[in-house]
Amino acid sequence: MKVVIIEDEKPAVEKLTTMLHTYDPEIEIAAVLSGVDESVKWFTEKGAAIDLIFLDIELNDGNSFGIFEQIEINKPIIFVTAYNEYAIKAFQLNSIDYLLKPLQYERFYQSMEKIKVLRENLPAGRENMQYDEISRLILEFNKNYKSRFLVKVGDH
Repeated sequence: MKVVIIEDEKPAVEKLTTMLHTYDPEIEIAAVLSGVDESVKWFTEKGAAIDLIFLDIELNDGNSFGIFEQIEINKPIIFVTAYNEYAIKAFQLNSIDYLLKPLQYERFYQSMEKIKVLRENLPAGRENMQYDEISRLILEFNKNYKSRFLVKVGDH
């Protein structure tokens, strides 16, 4: 698995790198990026061959959501941040999980296992499935919807 770490604090990068190699020594860190501009440039030039992104919210040159305003990234993201108020916005992107600093290995491990389960449950050879196809598959499983609901309002 190839990962990219977007983090501007060196101790956080070192801790995340240690956790990644503890989880799986075969994980390759393709890049460590520290800012919005650097990340946009890197993903524009080389970003297609990665499997997972670890992303901090506040970077040295701004908020990391600025990356997604400039380019489209269709890779799973695990947010690693000290700010819990961005969780909703993070999940509107390709977020798999939202880890709060200081990182705890148990939560990190759960996130990595979630990635593993998601990858194992995709249909074989279909890793790049489009969102509309995923929606269609989900609708096939949930065909029976209720069309009427009984609601009590006052005495009626």
